[in-house]
Amino acid sequence: MNNDNKKVGATGRSPLPTFEEAYKRLEAIARELEGGDTALERSFTLFEEGQKLVKLCHGMLDKAEKRLKILTEVDGDFEVKEETVD
Repeated sequence: MNNDNKKVGATGRSPLPTFEEAYKRLEAIARELEGGDTALERSFTLFEEGQKLVKLCHGMLDKAEKRLKILTEVDGDFEVKEETVD
């Protein structure tokens, strides 16, 4: 899979995950933490990673929401309008 379309993180070290990748990782973290067999230090590490991923996902969703396009009918034709959602 080509990762050319991924943005580089703030540290410049690694590309940011896509929304789908971040969400899947969050699910895996939740499963591991809910399992109850995770050591305390590992739990803290996973929790911190999860918090970063939640923040990333929220930012991605906010950006997508702001770019929301609404399809409206104008004089029998369809027109795509850019709408900002507050």
